[in-house]
Amino acid sequence: MANMIHNDMVEFATHSSTSYVTSGGKRIVFSANSTQLQIAMINCICNRKDTFNVNAIDMVLRIDSLYIYPQVFIGVSDHDLTRVSDILREPNVFLWEVTKGSVFFNGIKQTVDDISTCHHGNMFELTIDMENKKFTCHVVGDHRAISLPVPDLPNKLSFVVACYTSVEVSCEMRNFRQSKPPLPSIISQACFDVNSMYGPLDLPLGNRTVYRPDVTSNCYILLNQIIREGKYCMELKVKKDTGASLCIGFAPPSFTLPRTVMYDRTHPIYVIKGLTLWRSYRGLVYINGVEQKLAFPLQEYKDDRFPITIELYVDCASGKAALYKNKQFVGIVFENVCPPVQPIIAFYAGYEKEVELIDFSHSVIHKPIKANRQEPEDAIFIHQQGNITITNEGKTVERMEEEFGNSFATLNVKCTSGIYKFTFCIEQDNGASTIIGIAGEQLGTIKRDSKVYLERWACAYRSYQGQIYIYGRQQQKRFEQFWESGTLIQMEINMDKRVVEFTVNEQSQGVAFTGIPKPTIPFVGFYADHAKSLSLLHYAHTDTSSTEIGVKPIQQEMNDFSITEKKSSTPHSSMLNADTGGMLILKECLVCERPNRNVVYMPCMHGVHCPDDATIFQKCPLCDQEVTGMYNVF
Repeated sequence: MANMIHNDMVEFATHSSTSYVTSGGKRIVFSANSTQLQIAMINCICNRKDTFNVNAIDMVLRIDSLYIYPQVFIGVSDHDLTRVSDILREPNVFLWEVTKGSVFFNGIKQTVDDISTCHHGNMFELTIDMENKKFTCHVVGDHRAISLPVPDLPNKLSFVVACYTSVEVSCEMRNFRQSKPPLPSIISQACFDVNSMYGPLDLPLGNRTVYRPDVTSNCYILLNQIIREGKYCMELKVKKDTGASLCIGFAPPSFTLPRTVMYDRTHPIYVIKGLTLWRSYRGLVYINGVEQKLAFPLQEYKDDRFPITIELYVDCASGKAALYKNKQFVGIVFENVCPPVQPIIAFYAGYEKEVELIDFSHSVIHKPIKANRQEPEDAIFIHQQGNITITNEGKTVERMEEEFGNSFATLNVKCTSGIYKFTFCIEQDNGASTIIGIAGEQLGTIKRDSKVYLERWACAYRSYQGQIYIYGRQQQKRFEQFWESGTLIQMEINMDKRVVEFTVNEQSQGVAFTGIPKPTIPFVGFYADHAKSLSLLHYAHTDTSSTEIGVKPIQQEMNDFSITEKKSSTPHSSMLNADTGGMLILKECLVCERPNRNVVYMPCMHGVHCPDDATIFQKCPLCDQEVTGMYNVF
């Protein structure tokens, strides 16, 4: 992440021992020392390849020296120059000698005609166009500006001011501006969603302004737009935020909050799990109810400074979100935004609040259509068995308290290639009898009086004591239990490696299942009795398949296993697979992990399961060939 800093925070940081900083870091004073080049670096580093790259970086400085001939340089470099003896010959350094009008690029002096020079009392301006790789400099008030192309402009830039002088010279930084890339398309129909309004809120001027009176309560409202792909910018005007208790961020689509916490002062909305929020108070950041170690306060965020403009700029490809105040960059507040999400404005504590939606922009990144790919735009629950109900537009499954028995619901995603990530939230799990898992394409049926995690077609992770079951058999390893309300569980299905990993409340639990079938279908299930409710918060798919259609990513899998080649002298040499040069015999069964191996599938001759588990599969999990029979090799 680029260390881009708000204008109020930009200052002279490192500098030569013979110089010093005053005026709160905004002024650098170079001592009288004509034999030594004095250097000062500014604490702002900009990365051209960062998600929130700027179109232009514009810095204005003022030089103060009654002596007319000091040599003052301003420019950029990709490294710290405070210990460099001769910066004029240093590579990846781009300097403008403001007092003589010379330009030095990569240690070479450039010839520039009719360039203005700067002396005592003058202000000079340097602009770096990151998008078009241009270097522009001029004295403020002088029309003779130069603009030079810099094709080899470094990706990472640090700002430098240097001076040769025999008298004291000071340079004061008057301004530092950054402009973000514009978003081309405007969504005029964006507004606050009145159906999502929670708490004592009002929409006094239509659906683009939200107001809360002086009432102590948790309140929120969602925008009627769902962030899915591309880049988005939400611009807000904060008219009133007395007490600094405004939150801006993202929520799962169609987010709802239990009414019991509306007036609960012990549970302000920023500690609610499932939300990603920035607080106006001290600029604190909260993800899933946990305070992060980052803080992005808005300078001079006081009542007499309102109204102020806040922009939240989101890049779905990287998951990063940046915050701007009054068009000035504040910082990257979130780094793991996982679409689809919905923008949310929330209030807590007391005092009056008023926020107006000014604009909502979207830039779509068109993706190439892949052959034979039919991925759902969003994951929802679509199929169920037993006494389970799908609600909230397919995002939630639940069961009433008085009901008893086995039930499960599958998602509309068939995992075939790449990496799939599903984030679930436990709304209610009385009795700790919820499971999350996977199954093959051939789903079985369940009986009311049995337990779904014992089914031979399912691989399951139980909320009770974190037990792991693979095709009906309990494993020795255990993960974190997850029956408490608000617990977040992420299931990552890696079809390239044929493994499933789990994360509970951002703590990795490791690999639960290996050798999973293709396709793999995720599901959740309930058993026993008591009330149950679980919601799907996020879904993401990363396509890692080869550009060459038909290539199967199994070579790495085979390299991870122990391969035993049967010699041609064995009585079974006539049945060897010519493609693999022999039979593939794994050390452990992919299901129960026991070392008892004496079965291979026909016709591929892959030995990946023990005799008990081999009867479950209709396709070999390594090569996806149909199983026509099994052969005993020992």
